[in-house]
Amino acid sequence: MIRIIFISFFVNTLLLIAQPGNLQNKFLLAQSYEQSGDLNRAIEIYEEVYNAQPANYQFFFALNKIYIQNKNYDKAIFITEQRLQLTPGDYNLIGMLGVALYLKGDEAKAFKLWDETINQNQDNQNLYRTFANYSIELRLFDKAIEILNKGKNRSQIKTIYSYDLANLYTMRMQYGDAIKEYLFLIDNDPNQAKSIESRILQMLSRPDAVPIVISALEEKNSAQNPNYAMLLTSAYLENSSFEKAVKINIELDKKNNLKGIEVFNLAQRLYYLRQYSQASIAYEYVLKNYSDAPFIPQIKLGFAKTFEAALEEKVANVLQLWKPLRKSEIVFASEYEKSIIAYEDIIKSFNNNEAAIEAYFRIGQIFELRLKNYEKAKTNYKVIAERYKLSSFYSSANEALARISLSENNFIEAEEYLNEIINFPRTSPDSRNLAKFRKAELKYFSGKFDEAKNILVEIMGAFKDNIANDAIELSILLNTSINDSSLLIKFASAEYLAFKENFTEAIILLEEIEKVEDAIFLANQASITKMECFIALSNYTMALQIGEKLIQQENLNLFADKALFLSAQIYQFGISSDKKAKELYEQLLIKHPGSLYLDKAREEINYLRNKLS
Repeated sequence: MIRIIFISFFVNTLLLIAQPGNLQNKFLLAQSYEQSGDLNRAIEIYEEVYNAQPANYQFFFALNKIYIQNKNYDKAIFITEQRLQLTPGDYNLIGMLGVALYLKGDEAKAFKLWDETINQNQDNQNLYRTFANYSIELRLFDKAIEILNKGKNRSQIKTIYSYDLANLYTMRMQYGDAIKEYLFLIDNDPNQAKSIESRILQMLSRPDAVPIVISALEEKNSAQNPNYAMLLTSAYLENSSFEKAVKINIELDKKNNLKGIEVFNLAQRLYYLRQYSQASIAYEYVLKNYSDAPFIPQIKLGFAKTFEAALEEKVANVLQLWKPLRKSEIVFASEYEKSIIAYEDIIKSFNNNEAAIEAYFRIGQIFELRLKNYEKAKTNYKVIAERYKLSSFYSSANEALARISLSENNFIEAEEYLNEIINFPRTSPDSRNLAKFRKAELKYFSGKFDEAKNILVEIMGAFKDNIANDAIELSILLNTSINDSSLLIKFASAEYLAFKENFTEAIILLEEIEKVEDAIFLANQASITKMECFIALSNYTMALQIGEKLIQQENLNLFADKALFLSAQIYQFGISSDKKAKELYEQLLIKHPGSLYLDKAREEINYLRNKLS
């Protein structure tokens, strides 16, 4: 008998030990049913494990959640009230109970429960945030704001809820209240200004918030306070109030003795925003007032670059820089001479400084591209190529020298300059690949097609911009036309003539190629190049006729997208027919979703859509 009792006790003990493991396995089974969408079966098992261990919070939480999910609000209320009897001070449970009551439809009862709990525990700072979070969970943002404001009014630390309130106000598009909370935080702790600035900048991305933020910052007399001045500057820039941005920064600098640093930083920002007139004012202020500043080379360079950039905008309107090929013209020569003088002053004052090296390069560009004085251009480029190999402008200077040599029919010298870039161990991968592509073009113009193909094989896929288009087109041209070398030589000659701006002579050769019936691909390549030549000559009627022919020929999809793009550009910039241009860009998106011109087309569509609206 004793033996039987002992065995029975042993078995019961084993069962008790095994029970938690069994419950956990059942709990996991319930989770799997829940995840598969079988909520009724999941509830049965959750209820079983909960009833076996009602004190287990994991079991309670899972059961409560699935009750809510399955809209069994009465059951959720029951088990939550049951658990509250065990832990009456558990504010999370009170929050959960309020959620269940609200979802059941007892909104007044839910809010009364939370409000009474808050009033009975006014000093518990975490309680306000807990109930606010449950309100947010129910998307009751106004209730969350009400709760947090109660906490703010009752707390000795007034800033404790400001971040949460500002976020909620922003979400509710109550930008005036949001900015007040952020400024309240800065007033109480200026060290938080930088982190708060990023939040305000996010708010400024919403156009309707910008004037409200500006108004609030202006009321703070921001010129007296560096933190507010920087925020107001960002708001002004977002609002395109560039003149006000400069004015407040200059006031701030004068009153706080900031050594021109913030005005200089603003000048840089304005330069990149292409607001050259206001950038010039900012640069000029720093130059006049801080001539001994350690960053004076950058100031002078920025001032000179701003003057040149403003000039380039004028040139773009006159020379129609949108054209893929164009006739070089010398315009605004006297103003470019002033630009050169500004750069020469930098060279004299800061020789061997990186600013002086960039000045040499920019003088070279002006002489080459704007004044067509190749000898003076080469003189400046060669200073960099021979004396400043470690400069970031070394590769660009050698590429420019190669370009000039090529235009002067000096193919050997051009290749030498490109090899300098390719073989220099410190050349960046991007610069080396670009130099290789230029070398491939050089070989192509020379009629050395196999060498050009071999170089292109090395670098295909290395580019993500317009060079990618050119590299792909040249590679396809060489691979499809290599068997007809005599015709390819004629086409290369035509392209070289176009490179040298002899467009009329190029068109004569291109038309000869078009007449060869068997060379379909090369004939159509000749057509697209001829289209570019007519664009360069501003003969838009002929260019559009060629484009229309290429667009309609379904078997020439390789050129149809480019023909569409060029036609759209003609209508947009040459003929000023924005509606037709937008229509053609949209055709490009629809008919050629893999086109290399897609990004540019989207950009122009967005621009034209805003313009036409």
